Amino acid sequence: MCPQCSNTHTYATKRRNTSVQDNIISPDKLAGAFAVIKRDPDDIEETAFVDSEEASSNQQEVANALSEILAEKLPGAEIETMVHIETEEAGTSQVVLFPCHLCKAVFNKKKILQKHINSHQDFKPAVPLQKASPNSKKRKFNVAFHTVYPTKTRRATVARRRVILDMDSSPTAAQAIVLAASRPDIDLMAINCVAGRVSVLNACENALRVLKACGRDDVQVCRGAEKSLLGLCGRDENLPGLSWSRKIEGHVQAEHSVSSLIRSVNENPGEISLICMGPLTNLALALRLDPLVANHLKELYIVGGNVEAQGDISACAEQNFMFDPEAAHIVLQEIRNAHILPYEISQRHCMPFANCVSWLNNGTEISSFLFDCFTSEELSLQAKTGMVSPEVFAVSMMIDSTIVLEKDQVFATVELKGDYTRGQMVVDKRGFLNKPANVFIVKNMDLGKTQALFGSVFSMIEESESLTLTPITLAGPGKDHVPILLKEIKINVV
Repeated sequence: MCPQCSNTHTYATKRRNTSVQDNIISPDKLAGAFAVIKRDPDDIEETAFVDSEEASSNQQEVANALSEILAEKLPGAEIETMVHIETEEAGTSQVVLFPCHLCKAVFNKKKILQKHINSHQDFKPAVPLQKASPNSKKRKFNVAFHTVYPTKTRRATVARRRVILDMDSSPTAAQAIVLAASRPDIDLMAINCVAGRVSVLNACENALRVLKACGRDDVQVCRGAEKSLLGLCGRDENLPGLSWSRKIEGHVQAEHSVSSLIRSVNENPGEISLICMGPLTNLALALRLDPLVANHLKELYIVGGNVEAQGDISACAEQNFMFDPEAAHIVLQEIRNAHILPYEISQRHCMPFANCVSWLNNGTEISSFLFDCFTSEELSLQAKTGMVSPEVFAVSMMIDSTIVLEKDQVFATVELKGDYTRGQMVVDKRGFLNKPANVFIVKNMDLGKTQALFGSVFSMIEESESLTLTPITLAGPGKDHVPILLKEIKINVV
């Protein structure tokens, strides 16, 4: 009971986390409120303290003493319903007692105090105790013993890179499709076709033929821009090789290439690598419809442009940039850090024709298809100069970045108004235009790694059951045209 208001309170002291000695309440502070026990702790029984005669006269002092104790704010201290009483005689042990807040009984054990508090009729616990129902039964656990079998070893999963090819059509573009479609670490999401060397319809049909030869009918083929931004169309005639007249199997997607590119890039931000091997009309239209495409692309590789004013379709322009200079200007203006493989650099990296012979005549269906993509005149020219495949170089750079041995980060744009230089890529190497760098110009490549990547394609494809070797006509300078089989080719060009 409180000596002031006669109400029931819980007298508590703050106990430090250090030692019991710091939390002892001496009899001087209690001022005779309770009788001091002068016996050993083992002899203490469950009994109540008897108020001393001086307790009634010193109630105010006791209340003040307890108020001072409770007012001490010690960091980390815990409050419990206990009173520490120190014996007067030196040498005797200290006693820890637990008083009841409903009556004046004091106990030496906390469990006994709890039983005593529960025995009071007017005691109501904060959380009512729940008694078990007499009809309730103990839960029975059904333990089943299973035989443990050794787990099967799983192959390590390879992180697949998501790739979209944007292209027109050519024999070397077919080689790039074969390389990308046969790699297990590449997820070829789609082939977006565009008008260029041929019409967009012929480009779609040729892409379906290549995918059929690779056994990749799951890759989507989308139809893109039929004309350049200024209305230039591709030629109606298809490529002259025998492979381009094969039967078409599959279908072109109903979704346009531009909308397909925007949707795929926005659904997979920072994950898609785009390789442009033809005119840049599709990408320019996508950037104008949704400028966020430039930020959501992981990387961009462009086959086209020139750095030494050497052209293959005009005096100063490369074919892909010359077909749609406005589209190339938009792409270089909007996208940063694109890798460009110029025309002159790709011409300096020719794969030996002897290696091409082993690839195109190894007895597989895909090698037969790639061989039929070329005409005899094209093979005769490659026998002299070697095979130049810039599209294969672009896919190889995407697969292995170490193939690029040297590159320059410069500012580049496209000439649009020149009478003789329209479509030429302008490279500001010395900083005369005072504009920040926006592209990487590839200057040197590891030709050996590129040949190893492309040659590994034919070792991964199963051999076809039957293959008919096609006789072709090859000749060096000053020699007669002799029909021979490709398997027996041995040419020394002077």
